[in-house]
Amino acid sequence: MDRFDLLVPGEEPARSVVLALGARGHQEVAVQEARLVYPDQASDAGRRVDGWWHVISFADDEGLASGGHYGWERVAVNTVARTFGGYGVGYGTGYPEAGAVPVGPNALVREVDPSAAREVRRQIVAQFPSPQEDAEPQPPLACADTGRTLPPLQDSVYAAARELHERGGAGSEVLEEWLTAPTLPDDDPDVLLDLAHSVMYDGACDADSALHVPLLAAVALRPDVPSGCRARLITLLSGAATLADRRAAAAADRLAAHGLVAAETADEAAPRLAVEAVAPALLAAWSGGDEALRFALAGLAAATRAAGCTDRIRALTGGRPDGPCRDALLLAAALSEDKSAEIDQAVAYVVRRGRLQSLDLPSPLASPRAAALDLLLPLLESEASRLPV
Repeated sequence: MDRFDLLVPGEEPARSVVLALGARGHQEVAVQEARLVYPDQASDAGRRVDGWWHVISFADDEGLASGGHYGWERVAVNTVARTFGGYGVGYGTGYPEAGAVPVGPNALVREVDPSAAREVRRQIVAQFPSPQEDAEPQPPLACADTGRTLPPLQDSVYAAARELHERGGAGSEVLEEWLTAPTLPDDDPDVLLDLAHSVMYDGACDADSALHVPLLAAVALRPDVPSGCRARLITLLSGAATLADRRAAAAADRLAAHGLVAAETADEAAPRLAVEAVAPALLAAWSGGDEALRFALAGLAAATRAAGCTDRIRALTGGRPDGPCRDALLLAAALSEDKSAEIDQAVAYVVRRGRLQSLDLPSPLASPRAAALDLLLPLLESEASRLPV
């Protein structure tokens, strides 16, 4: 049994959602008043938001389809929530039966005959997109230095830190941490992981970790660093620069429902500004870069609105066969030029191709740029993960 949780603004919209989900064959739908409390700088207790209702719905799709159908039902439920001014807040699967999660005594519960609900679900699941056969995997992006003897990555990191420290400037105390550390790991993958975690950990970054951005950029610029490592570091910087946009894309339904506008936080602005400061030097490496490095730089150009790279990205796109790499480059070209119409077209094209997983589909309420960046980063990271280190 799959469970879907939604929030909608009022009892009448909640009742409408109940009917809509019942029409989709959800076996049991319960609604009750919700107590919403959001963080508020003016009050330790937070800000209470009244008038919202919590919808809990169960659907039984077991045995009706192969993997992936659950995600498509989540997309459909989100659409129902948006139709009535609400948004999805939680999803789960593996519940033994409807009603496994208790609701309050004042909750309204609508139940559908299990056999009738099952037949409706059978018809709806049959309409979901069929899992596509994986195309012939394309080879990893080419790294020109494959097979070339290079020094250990830890030596290059120390050298980059020393050079930056000698120049002085902002973040010198962070460089001292690297220079006075007992030792870095011996293995290049472990060194790379230390570098990555110094800026982003579990997808998060703040003003303090943003101080490490110049060192990552300096390492990514060194010719004695393997191309795969350089591309991975540049991809990580692209992710750090786009935290606010991607968060806005993920929260688009909730923000719209509450009449809010996404605002960049100080911890999101710090890495963006740090990456924008080092981006020109990194992008200047395009002419001497191999395929892997140029692909990563295309992502950086997208993240930093580097319109001067748009033609180069389009030239790179023309040489790629249909697939994830080409999708990423189409998005990157539009994002680097930063024109909403072109970004919208690129997003529509990538979505229309039907290769995305259901849970990767952007909300139609997200801005074109936020939606495109949310689609782009996983494509960049997927290609970077295939590169040798």
